[in-house]
Amino acid sequence: MTRTNSSVVTFPIVVCSPLSFVTPALLFDWQWFRAAINGYGGCNRKPRERPETWVTDCTGHMGDTFRLLAGGVDTVEGVFGHGQAPAVFAFPPRARSTRCCAAMPGQIPREARKRAACTPLSEGAAPNDLWCVDYKGEFKLGNGRYCYPLTVTDHASRFLLLCEALESTREDLAITAFERLFRDRGLPLSIRSDNGVPFNGLFNLSKLSVWWLRLGITIERIKPGHLQENGRHERMHLTLKKEATCQPGMNALQQQARFDEFIQEFNEERPHEALGMKRPADFYSLSPRPYDGLPPSHTPSTTAMS
Repeated sequence: MTRTNSSVVTFPIVVCSPLSFVTPALLFDWQWFRAAINGYGGCNRKPRERPETWVTDCTGHMGDTFRLLAGGVDTVEGVFGHGQAPAVFAFPPRARSTRCCAAMPGQIPREARKRAACTPLSEGAAPNDLWCVDYKGEFKLGNGRYCYPLTVTDHASRFLLLCEALESTREDLAITAFERLFRDRGLPLSIRSDNGVPFNGLFNLSKLSVWWLRLGITIERIKPGHLQENGRHERMHLTLKKEATCQPGMNALQQQARFDEFIQEFNEERPHEALGMKRPADFYSLSPRPYDGLPPSHTPSTTAMS
């Protein structure tokens, strides 16, 4: 170890034989240790490679190349000539990232992707003014299959309208469960949900939500990540988890029987402090809007247009 006039400590690095204990990795770490003692001396910490800049510079070359290859040129050499291929074909190591791929032609950049939109939320002061719907977290049954409980509650009375043990979050299963619920309880004025599947989809709509709109039901969506906007429903999920899912059934039929027992106890026997220690069944009543299926479409016929 020596010290020069500039007060910079230098460490000699001895090149050892392959049989020595000094490895290239150890030499590399020793160089960084020496730089840490001397100070980095104003070294530029800017990254050497920027994937987003690389894609911006090379996107035009890629488009031209793909068009020429589609026109019958077999190789890249045939497009640009020998030794003239652009740097787009020499992928830098750090350019293979999701941020890079999101900026490729035909794809939406990550910064421009629109997040799920929320809607104004109503108070739901009277029964059937507002229903809350969600999937309680999936859990595994005794036979190894997963159960996805679909739950629906009345916001004003806390009445548990539906707790269905489904095998997935597919739209067709949810539509079948809601159709049976609408026939038994009628139609609400609004339905509040989160932005997950199957309640949301392309352009903030899904087949299920479009069906609700055609039935004259207003859709309410909470903000992504703000579960407190559907807090009453989430609090019911906590009680449901403790009472009916900690010891799951062997199959979906046994689990549905436990859900039915929980619905009976939750609505008819369990008092609620927010209701003045009364039961949800004391406040809930059927909706005055019956369900008669989808209304007929009013699309004009071709003869009437002619």
